[in-house]
Amino acid sequence: MFRRILANVVKDIKLGWRSYFFLIVIGVAFAYFLLISFVIPENIEEELKLVIYDEAGTMSIPQSENLIIVGSRENLEKEMEKDFNIIGVIIRASENLGVELVFQGYESERTREIAKLALSKLFSNGTEKTINIETLKPESSEKVPMNKWFLPVLLLMEAVLLGTVLVFAMSISEKVERTQTAYMVTPGRALENLLGKVILFEILGLLFTYILTPLVVGMTADYLFLTFVIAIGSFFATSFALIFATYYDNMSQALFPMVAVALFFAFPMVSYLFPSFRPLFFKLIPTYPILLALRAATFPEYFGPVNLQSMLYPLIAGLVALWLATALYTKNARRG
Repeated sequence: MFRRILANVVKDIKLGWRSYFFLIVIGVAFAYFLLISFVIPENIEEELKLVIYDEAGTMSIPQSENLIIVGSRENLEKEMEKDFNIIGVIIRASENLGVELVFQGYESERTREIAKLALSKLFSNGTEKTINIETLKPESSEKVPMNKWFLPVLLLMEAVLLGTVLVFAMSISEKVERTQTAYMVTPGRALENLLGKVILFEILGLLFTYILTPLVVGMTADYLFLTFVIAIGSFFATSFALIFATYYDNMSQALFPMVAVALFFAFPMVSYLFPSFRPLFFKLIPTYPILLALRAATFPEYFGPVNLQSMLYPLIAGLVALWLATALYTKNARRG
């Protein structure tokens, strides 16, 4: 069985090489590096948004689009959780009006200085005054540059979801050449044939990862866990795509479902780019824990070690998908 799997892997690697899959992956990796380095900015300064808790109850401040008034410290933190660009302000009840700034840890140094200066002038009649500062997430004070922040998203798009697109092309090519039907009269099994494709796209995904990640973050990433996450993610995505690939005979038929599957798995990217928007539906998609694990593996100094238990969900989902794809492959091949 091992020799037959190895033979299928070699066969699919040769097919992928002739189809320029390796060249495409290498080209896209370098294109994304140029995109991160020269197109996406390192940071974007946004207008100041404040949420104010007047503990003293002496200030008369009108609420506006960028100024939210709350009645407790708990509500202040709840408002800050909705948008990581919001800065909290607490007006202390004391003889000398005290002001405390509450940062989330994501703010740039320039934003912090602007906030301190503006509030110092506002609450001290034009004279500079010391303002107490608190950071809710001190570990986030060293901010990941925005262009590098996109790295886990690009790894998910190409290294993980690559198989959801290219596997359609390979499966349809085999159907046209009637390779599936011919394979069923050999001692080989359908599972062995499908594993050849799964392993091919894991190799392509790891190739993409090992090119792009060092170019963007150098050797600071946790490459051992990154390899583990990419392997499981690619295994799941390719296995799931193989279920759909068995139904279609040409690319025009497969185009819509191919794009639909890729977009469905890409939904968690919205929560990654907009952390305040995390509906339960997104969390149920197996690519959600994969994306969080990619973030932890690429930026271990900011987000800690990868939660290995979180990868059980996509791993089990991948095993179920591969079993179902094998059953459908066998059925369709025997039908001819």
